[in-house]
Amino acid sequence: MSRTFVSITLSFLALALFAGCHKLPSGQALVPYAQQARDDAAKSEVAHKAAAARSAADHAMDALRKANQEAADAKPEAKAAADAVADAVRPLALEAVKFADLAAEEGRVEDLRTSLAMRGYRLARSPAVKLLFAGMSSAVEHAGASGYNALSDQQKRQLADAGLLADAPKLPNGDPDWKAMGATVAGWSEHAPAELNMCLAVGYSMGNLRQLALVEADALDYAAVKTPDHRLACRAVRGLAFQFNGLPLMAEREYDAVLRESGPDGPGPQMVAGAHVLLSILYLQQGDDRRSDAELTHAIGQWPDAAVLALVRSELLFRSGHFDQAAQVLDDARVVVGDKGDPWMVQELTTRAADLRTLHDRAPSLFADPGFWRDVLERSLNAAAPKSELAAKIRNYLIAARKFADDCLKVLPDFGPANLPSGQPADSAAPATTATMPAASP
Repeated sequence: MSRTFVSITLSFLALALFAGCHKLPSGQALVPYAQQARDDAAKSEVAHKAAAARSAADHAMDALRKANQEAADAKPEAKAAADAVADAVRPLALEAVKFADLAAEEGRVEDLRTSLAMRGYRLARSPAVKLLFAGMSSAVEHAGASGYNALSDQQKRQLADAGLLADAPKLPNGDPDWKAMGATVAGWSEHAPAELNMCLAVGYSMGNLRQLALVEADALDYAAVKTPDHRLACRAVRGLAFQFNGLPLMAEREYDAVLRESGPDGPGPQMVAGAHVLLSILYLQQGDDRRSDAELTHAIGQWPDAAVLALVRSELLFRSGHFDQAAQVLDDARVVVGDKGDPWMVQELTTRAADLRTLHDRAPSLFADPGFWRDVLERSLNAAAPKSELAAKIRNYLIAARKFADDCLKVLPDFGPANLPSGQPADSAAPATTATMPAASP
């Protein structure tokens, strides 16, 4: 017997054994088979094993296909039982696929994090951030010695940036405790605050540097964030960074966490509505109009007069071909906003309503433009700020974080918009326009 013949025989035996290990059962046995596949996909996602998660999802989908085929072929007397099996297998298979897709998204983040460009960014980031901290420390020292009013505009900016990363401690009389603040800032040279990642992620997101935003958001350490409000803000920021980078399942997980962690003493109805709106836009971008509408309904219950809700509702009506109704929703919202409201929002509502009435299905989809809905996010935070302390805090983060990220990029010129990291996609839209908002207080 030749060695070649033996080798071929052993290969066929191995293939047969492998196929036997994954042989599909029939009937009711497909349910536990699919459940095991779903559980394997979930465990593989947690272990960051994307290939194993995908393999498990494939087994679950094989079970679903067989269950559907058996239901289609079943005789009348066995039809109900076969349909019940298919109905039981279907959600298990879809869950398995979701776990596999999530593992794939996490793999993309890992690939970016370990890329040559991002390694270079992290190496350059450390001394650059220490330089910024040194400027903050000097500003705090001057404030303690001469008072806030004696500071230059640049020093006031540096002080505002420091206040963005940590709440300024107060003396018993309510004045800032510059000495304590100076000690806090001095410690950042060795141990940067977790809020630094959030601040840079916000700034990069709003400045169209989506991959840098993703790297910063992914590095956020929730355990090191000091207050519940900051942790919720971190969740929202991570969700936005993931959504801007085309990672919908990772974004969904963060927005769900915002809703889950917003207890009765949480951030208020406007911020809860904001999380529902972000989920609604996420599902809208994925073409899942049913789930988008469900999240929008939750948001309306929390904050019924928000203009952003009218934009999302109009977009859903537009997608279903109800162009006049979509335009009317925007007309009604424009009346609510009124002449004293945000001029940008009034103009957008007016222009969009006119486009829907004249262009019908040729009108562009609003939320496919990342620049547009970044603008919407800013305006919505501005509208919510008077009623929500957390919204005001995130709004101030947005204002200052963009400047902070710009300052960081001044000492990291190789990573600015004119010299993007390899693979960095630029938004198709122009950078978001800065809203007119009050400056963050020192």
